Amino acid sequence: MNRGKIENTNNILGERIKKRREELGLTMEDLAVKIGVSKSSIYYLENGTNKPRLDTLQQISEQLHCSISYLIGEDEIKEDSLITTVEENGILYKIFLNKHKFPNGLTYEQMCGKIKLLEENLNKKSSDK
Repeated sequence: MNRGKIENTNNILGERIKKRREELGLTMEDLAVKIGVSKSSIYYLENGTNKPRLDTLQQISEQLHCSISYLIGEDEIKEDSLITTVEENGILYKIFLNKHKFPNGLTYEQMCGKIKLLEENLNKKSSDK
């Protein structure tokens, strides 16, 4: 594998983590606390010295409200991105509304089914009160 490509990816990753963190008004320490790492770990990620583990990268993307694809430079994020988080049966679903990206590889039809089920549950709960 080309080492230059790895270094370039680290730089993109670090730049995007920093950019998104700053857009959300978070300090390095804020992000570090949210994902359970040290402030210096965030510093080394942002300057491209270190690469995160996959689980850490997932936590970073969740806290920065963006996709991993965005962080590694494969995707762009729109400024008006809206993320809706829904929990069903202990599973957390994130919906990137303006990008039509659905969690866990769900199709549009499957996501519509989940939303319908959630609406039915909400209606049932409100009628039980």
